[in-house]
Amino acid sequence: MAFDLAKYKIETRQYSVRTGPIRFGLAVSGLEYFLWHRVLRPLWSHCYWRHPRLPAAQSFQPKHVENCRVFADRWEILRSLSKGKIWAEVGTYEGAFARDIIDICEPSQIDLIDISLDPLKKRGLVHETGTVAFHAGDSADSLLAQPDNKYDYIYIDASHDLIDVARDAEAATRKLKPGGLIIFNDYTCFSLGEMRPYGVVLVVNSLVASGTWEVACFAFQPNMYCDIALRRVPD
Repeated sequence: MAFDLAKYKIETRQYSVRTGPIRFGLAVSGLEYFLWHRVLRPLWSHCYWRHPRLPAAQSFQPKHVENCRVFADRWEILRSLSKGKIWAEVGTYEGAFARDIIDICEPSQIDLIDISLDPLKKRGLVHETGTVAFHAGDSADSLLAQPDNKYDYIYIDASHDLIDVARDAEAATRKLKPGGLIIFNDYTCFSLGEMRPYGVVLVVNSLVASGTWEVACFAFQPNMYCDIALRRVPD
């Protein structure tokens, strides 16, 4: 369907009448706009942009993405993967995506790792079985406790702070089988939902820039909390 600019303008005008003026793509009141633009925005700029807390990410080269497959969402990545493989989900929270992995990929074994398993057990979407194992504790330490070259697929969605993502990624590289994938959730530099920077892009791009890893898959998400999958560059 072709994009109808005239219709979009009418709908936007109607939306603004219902919700208030739209500034920076958001429906905000005059007071909210004043507080952000005149008070909070200068303070935020002083804290995060004049004195950046994260270094700049490495850039990709064409060779890093020449074998990349692009997907509409992360569930399409799951549908493209082989069934009956060994998985780890690092950061499972309530187990919603773990449930999808189990239903779509039918793993022969999946380890669900999180600092606390209380939300997972309370939600009850996934239960421990002969196929599903729960591991409570620090995500990197829990991964490192597993045998080397154990997993076909490792999905990382635990703490998004730079040091934590780096620790999880380092552990994952040691536990992944040759030809396997490390899939990172929330491949974005900054979370508008939490109003804080994420370390995922820095870690992923550093791995790729090392020359040892390439981008295998990329999946979109409506708010650009995208997924990206890496695999080792063949010898």
